[in-house]
Amino acid sequence: MSSAANLITVRGLEVCLAVQSAPDTDIYALHQLTWQHVRTAVRFAWTPKILWRRDGGLVRIRITNSHAVGARPVHTTLRSGALMTLDIRLALWRDLPQSPRDPVARACELIESHGARVREIRVRQGIASGYKSRIGAEIRLPVAHCVAASTVEDPQALARAWATGIGRGRRFGFGMPILQ
Repeated sequence: MSSAANLITVRGLEVCLAVQSAPDTDIYALHQLTWQHVRTAVRFAWTPKILWRRDGGLVRIRITNSHAVGARPVHTTLRSGALMTLDIRLALWRDLPQSPRDPVARACELIESHGARVREIRVRQGIASGYKSRIGAEIRLPVAHCVAASTVEDPQALARAWATGIGRGRRFGFGMPILQ
């Protein structure tokens, strides 16, 4: 990360994988596939910091602390007060809510706690599921795909979110912001 008077540039590498385009993909199986690919692409002895997300028939993997074979460089520059579009898939809560909760308010809360003020947001919610056979556990997360018109309030906080993610479920492909 480099900075100069409320201007932050954060850099990383991205790898894209083609995956089956069925919408009901098991999130745990996709998690395993992603890490299997990362292990073959990264040539260091440590586990890299990654974020990943599914975009249709692609899985986008962002690596911010390691080099990776076949990865392309990516970066974003953030300036305090700049208008931008934030596209993110969020795990809204740890589990399925027992009582009605407002997914739009929760999405705004998560985004705004990471340096961006939401001006307008579109939210498409759903349930992501998977099965972790090693322990016999069903995984079910309330999720949302959000596209928010927003203003950068804290470039450093938003740069950290770009590199490390927002909210829960990051290991299952949630929390990776795409900033435009």
